[in-house]
Amino acid sequence: MDGVTWSTVTSSDGSPKLFAGSADRHTPVTSYVTPSITAVHIRINPQSWRGHIFIRFDIGGCQVRKLKRRRSNFARKFVNPTEDMRGSHLVTKRLTSQSECAKICHKNNACMAFTVQTETQFCTGYSVWNVVPGNMSNPEAAFVSLDFFDVYGYKEEQNVNMLYNVNEVKATKMAASATCTSQGTQLITIDTEAKMTKIWTYINGIRVLKHNNGMYVSGTYRSGGLWVYESTRTAINSALWSPNNPDSSTGSCVMLKKDGLASADCGQKRLSICGY
Repeated sequence: MDGVTWSTVTSSDGSPKLFAGSADRHTPVTSYVTPSITAVHIRINPQSWRGHIFIRFDIGGCQVRKLKRRRSNFARKFVNPTEDMRGSHLVTKRLTSQSECAKICHKNNACMAFTVQTETQFCTGYSVWNVVPGNMSNPEAAFVSLDFFDVYGYKEEQNVNMLYNVNEVKATKMAASATCTSQGTQLITIDTEAKMTKIWTYINGIRVLKHNNGMYVSGTYRSGGLWVYESTRTAINSALWSPNNPDSSTGSCVMLKKDGLASADCGQKRLSICGY
């Protein structure tokens, strides 16, 4: 944790773990640290090489940061608060200003977002931040703590009404869904080509991600041959399936691939995408 004293990653027999590197400059190699570790500094100690030592690497995992700092930075989002938010309000008070509401939310460690009803000046704090991008349907201003966007690494695409985050730890569909839930979101619903394009533009810019073989997203197979989004229970947009998909014989879950959505074995460990 201090960059001076180091702990060695070990194999199951207690010996130092030796990770295999790549054989050429173009093919990435993915290695896993099991069980996972918490660290501030990472040191790599090459053991063998050809010609000269050279390495490029990236680290995937979960960032751990403080959710509340000395000051909170709230930003207005043009959103519709979800039912989860409305069911998890912490306090409702009549106040004279938005800044007063922000101060109350900051002081409450469980408060992640707040709304101000402009007509009545009522302030409501919420213990979840999973607001859905979209047009405001009522005279209410929704403010979300940007600390939570930073902590979980969520990216916002306002022009396609989407918040998303790629989980860089492979997991089964059930475990991936649980990770999203712990972040106050869910496996993302890919229901338009615009969303698919935005996500792949991001993925293609990250070398360690663009060579993956599919990421879990919202979707499941129902009896009668119907594939639906789990969040809305509506049929998956047929135009988004990749060639030769869906195919229930390969699995009852859904993953996102470069050429579209595809059926997936729910028990296989994959990367996943959380969001709304």
